[in-house]
Amino acid sequence: MKAFLRKLAWLARRRCKETELREELEFHLAAETDERKASGLSEEQARSAARRDLGNVTLVEEDTRAAWGWSLLEQVGQDLRYGVRTLSRAPGVAVAAVFTLALGIGATTTIFSVVNTVLLQPLPYEDSERLVRIVEQHPPGEAPRAAGGRIEVSEALFIEWRSQAHSLSAMGLHRPMPFTTLVAGEQRVRGTGARVTSSILSMLSARPTLGRVFQPEDEGADVVLLSDQTWRQLFGEDPRAVGRVVTVAGRGHTVVGVMPSTFEFPMSETAFWVQYRFRENPKDRSSTSSAVLAQLSEGVSTEAATTELNGLAQPLRTGNADASGGQQSTFEVVRLKDQFVAPARLPLQVLMSAAVIVLLIVCANVANLLLVRGAARKREMAVRLTLGASRGRIMRQLLVESVLLARSAAWMVSASP
Repeated sequence: MKAFLRKLAWLARRRCKETELREELEFHLAAETDERKASGLSEEQARSAARRDLGNVTLVEEDTRAAWGWSLLEQVGQDLRYGVRTLSRAPGVAVAAVFTLALGIGATTTIFSVVNTVLLQPLPYEDSERLVRIVEQHPPGEAPRAAGGRIEVSEALFIEWRSQAHSLSAMGLHRPMPFTTLVAGEQRVRGTGARVTSSILSMLSARPTLGRVFQPEDEGADVVLLSDQTWRQLFGEDPRAVGRVVTVAGRGHTVVGVMPSTFEFPMSETAFWVQYRFRENPKDRSSTSSAVLAQLSEGVSTEAATTELNGLAQPLRTGNADASGGQQSTFEVVRLKDQFVAPARLPLQVLMSAAVIVLLIVCANVANLLLVRGAARKREMAVRLTLGASRGRIMRQLLVESVLLARSAAWMVSASP
């Protein structure tokens, strides 16, 4: 309300200034007319001579208003109103330009939103830039070879790295449990789960909605974390589910927590997580493979971590050479985000380039349309220059009209479902 009253007061003061300006100009014009009438000129001749001496009255008014301040904002407002009237007099050109721009803006923004989400935005974890995978690259000619390398490593190798590697501040293992049945009383749920170490949940900064996550002392214990959907299906949103026993693949597990619906690891379909169990016999660990998630130490690059891990793995891979050429597989430390987006990076880059080209073509077409329309407005521009408009003012008017077209196209894109 106060802002509205201040606006009214400002308008009243401005109206008074405008009235005083007109009265002042009329007074000077009348005085000049009377002076020339006294010298023997007629009424009409005296008034014409007075106007010639006074100059362009409109230009004098604009120069006076410029001395008051806020002239730029007023001129922009005038340009906006004049631009709307001008475009309304040529609706065909305006509609064609708006629809063409809307096509280009819509295609570009849609693809950029996908590129921004997939390629540019960080993963939804704390310190996600330090999260890495350890990928095993097999020698050429070995089959089968997974696309981008094999991400499973043996437990024995993982234990060696965890105890000696300094380039990684934390490491964890996880392995999928596909199509597993969970039973709680009379309720049964079938879904995909995952075996994870407590360090993985710590690296991902997992925060449960109920209970707690796995702790280091849970290693070897039969404990389970439920997803939000699984908790609702088994216990009907009962907050007392923590501490109850759920049968997972025929084995009883104690529920220690419920994860939020936004937590998706290693897949969005994961229904539960159980504590990872290491083999009791160290000799058998080499036959068990799991995926490794690690966190780089502060200031350590992926190249340095790769060099260290390959050096530590060398003694354990003595007999794992390729039969044909005696080559061994190597390990590479890859950032988690780079591994996730690797299959989609090139297609998205191609799509984004195509969208930018389409936008440039659209802008060129609209520019040609406005140039043709500008050629038809030569007389209008000549009249405005004759009346005292500067070239800068005319350029600003044309820019305002272009902004109106672009803003209308952007509004059409945002308003479309």
